Amino acid sequence: MAKEKNCEQCKQRHKCVDVFCALGESTSPSITLKVIQAFLLPIVVLLVSLAAGEHIFKGYISQESLRTVIVALFALAITAAAVLIIKSIITGITKK
Repeated sequence: MAKEKNCEQCKQRHKCVDVFCALGESTSPSITLKVIQAFLLPIVVLLVSLAAGEHIFKGYISQESLRTVIVALFALAITAAAVLIIKSIITGITKK
């Protein structure tokens, strides 16, 4: 209700309506998959590789601090590789 009062007093309220109508009628493709690819997937890969690295290296490295550093480097390397692979797959699909 407060927004309606603000809009009534605004001299540019008709421009806002035009902008919102134009955005609502947009025919551009959805960016949901690109957002998932760019943000959600790398985070998931990082978390999974951290958990997997902790499980893998737990039996081999007994020193906690060293294992933490090695697991972090392992997870970062896996995540970087996954991002590059996903990017190349997506780029290959869109070029066809």
